[in-house]
Amino acid sequence: MKTEKHIEEMQSYVSGWRSSGVSIREYSGLVGIPKGRLEYWTRKLRTTDTTSDKQPEFIEISSSNEILKSNEPRKVTSLIPQVELTFPSGLCLKIYG
Repeated sequence: MKTEKHIEEMQSYVSGWRSSGVSIREYSGLVGIPKGRLEYWTRKLRTTDTTSDKQPEFIEISSSNEILKSNEPRKVTSLIPQVELTFPSGLCLKIYG
């Protein structure tokens, strides 16, 4: 299908630009496509990349503002969260006291 081929072609251009290390303006000139089209597809593909089903890893923020990343569960002093935020994406942030 023409549309699928076009999407694959633009994914290839965006991937090539990301790995090239040059500006969008330079890369679009090198491959012969309009700069605006490459910018459009970069934004479009970024939004499809962020809507994947990948779950974020656990991130603990200590009281000393030091960020510790771990996939290991931490010992919780209280079983009831003091604050709970649920974002439209489904991400839930729980803060325990």
